[in-house]
Amino acid sequence: VDVVDTIFAWGGTIDAKVIRTTNGGANWVQTSSALGGEVTAISGINNQRSVVIVNNSASTRIRRTVSGGVSWSTVYEDSSTDAHLNAITMLDDMNGYAIGDPVNGQWVILKTTDGGLNWDPTSTLSQNGSEKGISNSMKWVDLMNGWFGTDNSRIYRTTDGGITWAAGVTTFQNSNTVAFTDVSGGVTAGVDINWSTDGGASWFTKPAQISGEITSAASAEQIQGKYFFVTGNEVYSTNNFGDSFVLGYSQTDTLRSIDVDVVKVGENNWITGYAVGDSGRITK
Repeated sequence: VDVVDTIFAWGGTIDAKVIRTTNGGANWVQTSSALGGEVTAISGINNQRSVVIVNNSASTRIRRTVSGGVSWSTVYEDSSTDAHLNAITMLDDMNGYAIGDPVNGQWVILKTTDGGLNWDPTSTLSQNGSEKGISNSMKWVDLMNGWFGTDNSRIYRTTDGGITWAAGVTTFQNSNTVAFTDVSGGVTAGVDINWSTDGGASWFTKPAQISGEITSAASAEQIQGKYFFVTGNEVYSTNNFGDSFVLGYSQTDTLRSIDVDVVKVGENNWITGYAVGDSGRITK
């Protein structure tokens, strides 16, 4: 799921559907049923424009709509044996990034500068062993600073727009999610929670934890210390960089993904977010 603002948001499903809301989540409308595979990741630019990653057994693709989902075009496709895109984000109307599993020993790192119409490699980054990426385990706070997680106890980070990358080592293997509020402070989570205060160069644990495996996390950008997490059927948050956690919501269905944005309305900043999961569960 991806928040655009207090009114608009987009979501994707494992059975090739994209949904969107134009009234703050009160109603969600299916935009297409023929995307051709699992919608692994989605990034909404505005009410009309969105890009999605679609994976199936034959290929991995980026598809794009500029018509609110009425029609979709394929703007990137790779049918290589190991090809599998994991995460995508648009940082503004024109610029965005996508990350995919290594192909022939090199991570797939793509960039667009024309609103998602064209996607081109931005750098070369060699695979370490047999490592792969994890769906939606990626975060960018601006055009220069980004991170993505792996199944190899490593978080890759860039400070120059994806040209060069370095790795920080985590205390657990699968980084299901990574989130940063700014260029310095961030979190990654899975069966454990790690924190960073140096932009992902190093990672450490804290005494406070959340029971169960965390599947997704989101940051309230520029509000230092504020993060949200989903695990099982629950939503947790912290206001103090993981020194303590508060259970914010619990229900019966397993949650899979969460996204929050800080949206300015008039003179006030509002945190708007959605957590989505099994059986069509959407919480706000």
